[in-house]
Amino acid sequence: DIQESQFHLLEMKHQYQASIAELFPNITLGGFFGYGRYMDGPINAPNATISLNNLIPALYGHISYQHVSFQKARVQYIRTVKRALKDIDTDLMRLGSDAKQLQEIDEAYQNIKNQCRLNAKRSQYGIASDLQLLDCRIEQYQLALVKNQRKLYKMLSINQLFNDLAVGYHAT
Repeated sequence: DIQESQFHLLEMKHQYQASIAELFPNITLGGFFGYGRYMDGPINAPNATISLNNLIPALYGHISYQHVSFQKARVQYIRTVKRALKDIDTDLMRLGSDAKQLQEIDEAYQNIKNQCRLNAKRSQYGIASDLQLLDCRIEQYQLALVKNQRKLYKMLSINQLFNDLAVGYHAT
């Protein structure tokens, strides 16, 4: 999107510059003109003078139109860049949030995993019941599921970030 908008902006800029160039007279300077100027004095070139009476008011309207078109393209380009940067900022915030949640879930998973090991040892020696061990394992597996979901969300956030960073650049 940004690249497409940039090309459109450059196109409008060149059209505007071309419309301004239409104001200048069509003069072709060659070696003869320079030779005659310095050898025999100045040459009168009536075609080289600019007369304001010869300028067509429609030309000024065309220049104004091209200027407004260029300004419009510039504003669209700025909006496109701002929208792309906002999307990237949103993706970075989402990625940071997902990473933080994954870290918290991972810490909880490690704690419950250690608790289950302890309950397994207790159960081996008859200090804890098998029901406590099973409840601990169920909680551990539930946290493992949540942990995998958080990993998936984090990967989706990374994927979305890369997509937003690569918008407008198509493989050919």
